[in-house]
Amino acid sequence: MQRNTQNAMKLMKAGEGSLKTGLFKWKPNYLEALPKFMEASGAFENAGDFANALKCYEKLALCCEKQDDLAGAADAYEHMGTIFVRQKKDVKTALSLFKKAASLYKIQNNNLKAQEIMKKLAGQCFETDQEEIGAEIYKEIIEELFDDQDYGTGAEVIPIYRNYLIRKEKYAEVLSIYEKQIKYIKSIKKYPYIAERCWLSIVCIYIVMGEHFIADEKMSSFSADVTSIRSSEEYSAALNLIDAIQKGDSVLFAKVLKRPIFTQIEIELLKKLKKCKMPAKVEAKKIVQNELFGSAGKSDAPSAKIPEPREEEEKVTGQMPEENKEIVASSEATENKEEPAKETKESVEAKPQEEKSLEEQVKEQKSEEKTNDQSEPSADYGGIFT
Repeated sequence: MQRNTQNAMKLMKAGEGSLKTGLFKWKPNYLEALPKFMEASGAFENAGDFANALKCYEKLALCCEKQDDLAGAADAYEHMGTIFVRQKKDVKTALSLFKKAASLYKIQNNNLKAQEIMKKLAGQCFETDQEEIGAEIYKEIIEELFDDQDYGTGAEVIPIYRNYLIRKEKYAEVLSIYEKQIKYIKSIKKYPYIAERCWLSIVCIYIVMGEHFIADEKMSSFSADVTSIRSSEEYSAALNLIDAIQKGDSVLFAKVLKRPIFTQIEIELLKKLKKCKMPAKVEAKKIVQNELFGSAGKSDAPSAKIPEPREEEEKVTGQMPEENKEIVASSEATENKEEPAKETKESVEAKPQEEKSLEEQVKEQKSEEKTNDQSEPSADYGGIFT
């Protein structure tokens, strides 16, 4: 290992010497330096000396570009990006290097290779707990697939990205990808089974979101748009799922999810479906009642009064029937008759209090008279006490 490192160091110094200029050497010799840096970079990387490996790869990319070897330069940038991801844990720098490599491949009309290295970087990001950056790379790749109408070259990244979005509960983005995929498949008139699975997944996404009515509407719209889908296993499975939800039957719902067709959808979506809770049938009925009649389950509108036959006669003839006249007269007499005053609770409580106060007044009066008799002076003593 040490001997390999020493040889790599000699090669790197020799390559740097080829790039130096002097009094009698006006231009760097890129052609001479290129193989030296290529050999040294690989030796350093294998020995684990990543700092010197990055220096050699950088010089190698420069030499390749000067020699119009764009593929060699792209390969050098790709190796540098891999070191930054795996060893330096610097995903942002790695992303810029991979993008530089991809752009060089695209200049050579090698879009497939450019896509391959970006997929490689995204996979490395997911392996190193950098899912967000990896997901952004997958998103860019998928957008290019649909923009370039080149679905077949990178279709394998679509389920990876969708699984990530479902796990993060970014359902709006997932639905958008499913719909774009269906639209694309319709345009090329190929892969109908993929469109049917996308359609089933859309229904399942709305079920996971708790939007059961929208799931039912989507099922109806798809079946009306593509009549052949009604004979598919996907349509049957979706129909059974909706039926189980409407019945509030969790056993039936779990049984439907065991069908082989659900092994063809995203694993994260299947996990979410298995965690769904069925709304009770009674609760569903209450929801319908509340939507129709208000929160109390009853109509807020006043009930229409059914007219009596005698009222109808009065409307037609303009005169009150004899029976109604007698009823009205008796009711008026009853209202005019004075009713005896009823004693309220206050009056009953106040009455004994009034009687008590009178007794107290009599007692007070007698006590006053007695006091006055005692206070008057005796006539025998002339009004003077001795």
